Amino acid sequence: MWLWFSAAALVALLIVSALWMTRGAGTKDSQASTPVSVQKETQSSAQSEKSNNQSNHHQDNGHTGSTAVSGHNAVPANSGNISIKPNQAGVKPLPEVGTSNTPAPELAETLETAKHLTVDATGAGIASSAVELSNPGGNTQKLPLSLQPLHRFGGHWFAGFAVSQNQTGLGYDINPKYLAYVHKNFLSRMRDGESNLGALQFSGMAGYRVYRNLSVFAGVNLQQTLTRQKFSFTDQAPAVDMTQKLDNRGKGPIIGYLFNGAPVEYNGTSKTTVINVPVGIMTEYSLGKKWSVIPMLAANVGFLTQVTGQTLDYQILKVENRDPEWFRKTLMGVSGSVGAYRHLGYGLRWGVSAGVNGTATPVYNTGSTVRPRTWAAGLSTQLIWRID
Repeated sequence: MWLWFSAAALVALLIVSALWMTRGAGTKDSQASTPVSVQKETQSSAQSEKSNNQSNHHQDNGHTGSTAVSGHNAVPANSGNISIKPNQAGVKPLPEVGTSNTPAPELAETLETAKHLTVDATGAGIASSAVELSNPGGNTQKLPLSLQPLHRFGGHWFAGFAVSQNQTGLGYDINPKYLAYVHKNFLSRMRDGESNLGALQFSGMAGYRVYRNLSVFAGVNLQQTLTRQKFSFTDQAPAVDMTQKLDNRGKGPIIGYLFNGAPVEYNGTSKTTVINVPVGIMTEYSLGKKWSVIPMLAANVGFLTQVTGQTLDYQILKVENRDPEWFRKTLMGVSGSVGAYRHLGYGLRWGVSAGVNGTATPVYNTGSTVRPRTWAAGLSTQLIWRID
């Protein structure tokens, strides 16, 4: 019951956070900008612009001109505000195009002083190999500037942290070589007597964007598998031939079943703790300006750290302690998730994802008669930070 309460709490947290962030969206969206690096190629263009603008300024008897931006694939009307800012200290910034006027001499002075400028555009969709600056006097000159948009998916390096609430469990199958060594009712007794429990998982990762929206990452996570066991039954006792080949637990094949054995009564919990090191890929697909969908897929190398609880002996169906010596020290697994993420600014993305993971190799040693595997499925909340 508390698993579903935790899942509901995660969803509620997402909704509340989205409402809180949307509250300031009106003001933030008007201030947000996508930086585009602009480099002035020659001084002569700026000096020519200065002389032309100064001449035009005097001819217009001090008329104040306004800057305009255009070029190849020119910016469409009402598509967003553009402001030009120098990257050097002490150089006067220019007001936003279309919202303020700039005296032509000040415009020329700024262009002459600042060899490197920055154009900030909000929804302008700039795609131009040149920028045109004009004033109302009619003297228009095109400056050969290079526009280089920064990638919309953010910096190359990123880091993330997640907390997951998973439903966990164990699945069982029998090694085909040793089918005769397992009680005929073992799988059904385990299936009826075990139930899945929820467990927390903590994860951290770091990665690098290799191409557009494709990234690779590696990380570490602490995963627990919890299982509740409630056995209450009476079953037949097997007859075992110990003269034939024994399995790795010292058991022989079953040759028949006799009278009923002693009743089995047990109620408890088992736990398996593994530290996983996932290595994988992730992609990002934008949903408007503020949201994106991020699927992830990884291969995991797991290191067993703790085994507690009890289980049924697969041959005589008696409760016995789970021995750590039965388990592999290193496990191989796979994991995948897909989530919706909100862009918070400053390279941060926060979201909720649904994921699954499981061990590809059985958790018991190679050659074991019974081959259990762990699995988990649930919801996680994750914060991703694009560093550069």
